[in-house]
Amino acid sequence: MCQLSVNERRGAVKPYTEWNANEYLRYAHLPVKPHNDYYTISDITVNGQAINGDVISIMAVVKQVSGDILN
Repeated sequence: MCQLSVNERRGAVKPYTEWNANEYLRYAHLPVKPHNDYYTISDITVNGQAINGDVISIMAVVKQVSGDILN
């Protein structure tokens, strides 16, 4: 399980290693947003100019992370 921290200048994905990590595993499969309230990467590519300046939700999958993610 990982935690994602994001602000205006930087983001970080770090392992969540707190003592209560197992309490959250039962929620891992629950959707956190409506299924139709996001853009895919292909939507952004095709409609990029139309959504310029809008705040949007993005659905993406991270296949690989390389480099030093813990620092």
